[in-house]
Amino acid sequence: MRRTYTSECLGMLRKGFSGAESVKTNYSQAFQDIFTLSVLNGKRNGCYVEIGGWHGTSDSNTYLLETLFDWIGFAVEWNPEYVERYNVVRKNRCLCLNALTIDYEEIFQEMRFPSQIDYLQVDISPAKNTLEALKRQPFEKRRYSVITFETDAYMYGKGPKEEAKSLLLSLGYELLAEDVKILGNPFEDWYVDPEVVGWEAVHNLRSHGLECSDCVVDSAMSQESKKTCASMAVGTNKQISFVDDGWEEMP
Repeated sequence: MRRTYTSECLGMLRKGFSGAESVKTNYSQAFQDIFTLSVLNGKRNGCYVEIGGWHGTSDSNTYLLETLFDWIGFAVEWNPEYVERYNVVRKNRCLCLNALTIDYEEIFQEMRFPSQIDYLQVDISPAKNTLEALKRQPFEKRRYSVITFETDAYMYGKGPKEEAKSLLLSLGYELLAEDVKILGNPFEDWYVDPEVVGWEAVHNLRSHGLECSDCVVDSAMSQESKKTCASMAVGTNKQISFVDDGWEEMP
């Protein structure tokens, strides 16, 4: 399991949130759960849509939201093995469906989702599929307070990233954290609905090209605290730590 945040980071958050003192660790690969809670001020009883369910706990952007902040929602995952594993460890369900063909609005209506959905994760592979899943969202009927969109721009180029950016900006979303990095590789863009989160949050958390930890935790923290807050497992359970110019593997 990856550990990207500990309680020692509490006083270093770029934007504190209600309930932050109860967070002992998180589960996202790159602080997406802490970012979402920061933007929404620790909202409880929120709702999410998780496109790309994967493990259910490790590298999960929604496990913390569900278990500690009582969110509801669902994941979409095409691999039945992942779906089965997810549904063993989670209360909220993972649906074994094709993210590129399903009718999201139909599911939202069945689950009685509000018109303003708190969090949308779009994270499948390759990047062109992530883009197509984004395009299938019923934007004419629903809005999303926070969107994390995996671009994998370092791998697939900026085509899908720029098309997604054009779409979301045209719909009034604000690109709050652009080219979020892991190991120096830009892999995600994080958007918000500024009418919901407020311009103060947009101002305090705006970034471009930062390592994922620095998007939510003050970059002026001590070197030792960065190591504590950003201990992660990469690939086959390797450990990395934060250094001045990014991340490095630990023996």
